[in-house]
Amino acid sequence: MGDRSNSYAQLLGSLQFLANVTRPDIAYIVNRLASYSTNPSLQHTTAIKRILQYLSGTREYRIKYSNAPNGPNHFSGYTDAAYTNANDCKSTTGYMYLA
Repeated sequence: MGDRSNSYAQLLGSLQFLANVTRPDIAYIVNRLASYSTNPSLQHTTAIKRILQYLSGTREYRIKYSNAPNGPNHFSGYTDAAYTNANDCKSTTGYMYLA
């Protein structure tokens, strides 16, 4: 069991790097799967395989950065956070990117 969990965690770490650096489209599911890294089931391993298949099929998708402020590849990002509230003691964060 420990070996499967370790392999799962290593692959998840690689996917987390991709999500943070070049593929924000997989960030949500990778973060959700991270909560199962100590005891992944077959369903979680299957989900990782589906992410890998998705990445393989979308290799040509990418974010292209440009230094032109209003050029055809202009990219803007906005973030906000609300720290814990009295009702449920959970913090909330959000982001939006426009191309």
